[in-house]
Amino acid sequence: MEESSNMRDKESMEEGLPLAKEGEEREKIDVILMARRFGVYVQEVKLLAYLAGPMVVVNLSQYFLQVISVMMVGHLGKLYLSSTAIAISFGAVSGFSLLFGMASALETFSGQAYGGKQYQKLGIQSNTAIFSLILVCLPMSLLWIYMGEILIFMGQDPLISRATGNSCCGSSQHSSLMRLFNHSFGIFNHKA
Repeated sequence: MEESSNMRDKESMEEGLPLAKEGEEREKIDVILMARRFGVYVQEVKLLAYLAGPMVVVNLSQYFLQVISVMMVGHLGKLYLSSTAIAISFGAVSGFSLLFGMASALETFSGQAYGGKQYQKLGIQSNTAIFSLILVCLPMSLLWIYMGEILIFMGQDPLISRATGNSCCGSSQHSSLMRLFNHSFGIFNHKA
């Protein structure tokens, strides 16, 4: 009786061996498939980094200009630091963000016109965008010219407000406008 039970155990163990081997092979195949999928993901991330990396570097360096400006002015004193920080923030929100958004809309339309080889439409869109951006820049420049008075009216310290008005019409906003126009017309640097 013991022999027959031992025989049955041996037979069941031998039958289980192919199943165990199949399970191990399936696990190996799954590991290989996962490694291939991971390799595909790594290749995709490398491709995205290759395409997006330069754009990220350029945008970060443009924003670092403002940070560096505030750091340098901070050495002059608290009044200059606070007025420059307010001027840069107010100028970025009231002007650069608005103009950058308008210019980004042009990038979509211009890309479609360029891809469709509709160069006449591309020229019309560019001229319309320049005209629209100039129309928006006129009231915005008035806002920046009278920023000191606007801040006093809003309850800001008069000393800081006047210094902010002086620094707002300075070079920080001019560099923002130059970046805007560089972005707007950078799409035309493609070679036909």
